[in-house]
Amino acid sequence: MLEGLNHPLPQVHRECCRSHRSRSTPGRLSSFDSRCQAHSPEEHRAPGGPSMFSASGFGIWSTIKPDVVEFGGNYSVNNQTEPVSLSFPVEVCPPLVRATRFPPSPEWDRDLIGTSFAAPKVAHIAAALQSLFPEDSAQTCRALIAQSARWPSWAQHLSEDKLIAVLRTLGFGVPSLERATQNDEFRVTLKTSGRQTVRAREALVYEVAVPDSLRAPGLNSRILIEVTLAYAARPRRTRRNLRGYLSTWVDWKSSRLGESAQSFVNRILHDQQDVEADGEGSIPWVIGERIDNGYLPGIRRNAGTLQKDWAVVSAYQLPSSFCVAVVGHPGWDKDPNASATYSLAVSFESLERDVSIYEPIRIQQEIAVDAYVGAGGA
Repeated sequence: MLEGLNHPLPQVHRECCRSHRSRSTPGRLSSFDSRCQAHSPEEHRAPGGPSMFSASGFGIWSTIKPDVVEFGGNYSVNNQTEPVSLSFPVEVCPPLVRATRFPPSPEWDRDLIGTSFAAPKVAHIAAALQSLFPEDSAQTCRALIAQSARWPSWAQHLSEDKLIAVLRTLGFGVPSLERATQNDEFRVTLKTSGRQTVRAREALVYEVAVPDSLRAPGLNSRILIEVTLAYAARPRRTRRNLRGYLSTWVDWKSSRLGESAQSFVNRILHDQQDVEADGEGSIPWVIGERIDNGYLPGIRRNAGTLQKDWAVVSAYQLPSSFCVAVVGHPGWDKDPNASATYSLAVSFESLERDVSIYEPIRIQQEIAVDAYVGAGGA
């Protein structure tokens, strides 16, 4: 099969792999693709790279696909034979549980590869989240799985064109059970609770109060901000574009650096173009809400039903109030009460792990809630 190809294997994967475009819809729970597990004496992909049998994006309407990936193994290529042969030695296979009904089969082994072995690892995280949040919708699982995903270390400092290739093959990265289900001293994730809905032409604004201790002048610690929105709406057979496919489509917008909560609300409610707003400039999102305002050009985060973006800022740049608006837009359903179910997650993390994040933000949210209730009851 490889004899007639005149390109090295990484380029073959980019040009000839099965594409998500023809078979993916924005409403799928998640896409699971395999990644290389380890080195072997023969030639194959570097650890943490996409497997040569994995599909790549982008998906229909340029949605980001796959959503996340997990380790499912890879083929090893033997260039010393004619024709080139493929195999999967133990070094490139993931650990798999074996059936023990017919001895002497071992309890586990590393002798097969495939995306089928990657999917259960992500399903395990979804099951843990469902156990933690039984009253939440499935969108909470989607949002927190994507929120916990990270690219491997080798992909962190590549050029723009190579990062786009990473996004096409690894999506948002490898999810983590620990990040999806737990906070720690240097990372905090806040999420919506229960079954949240938003109607077309409606904007719901969420505010995270950032304590002064994290915004001290001269505090140069790098803070990672992550935002993920997952939503679902009624689809129909027509697939001309996203707006015609879903009854209601949704996206999210964030406040700017230094922008006050009131200024952000005014900007969102008045279509943000004709309103004078305060602030020092946009947050440097990696993807961006338009194809021309993110670090990666030609891509926008709001093309699908799973929308994640992230940015790194210095601690002193953090605003006193970080706001995110969930905005509903009309789709094919003309009913004014047509709505979409969604879940929103927001995370702050100290990348150098030198600034305590969790406790200051937790206390600040309690103060903000108490103040709001007191004012409302007066």
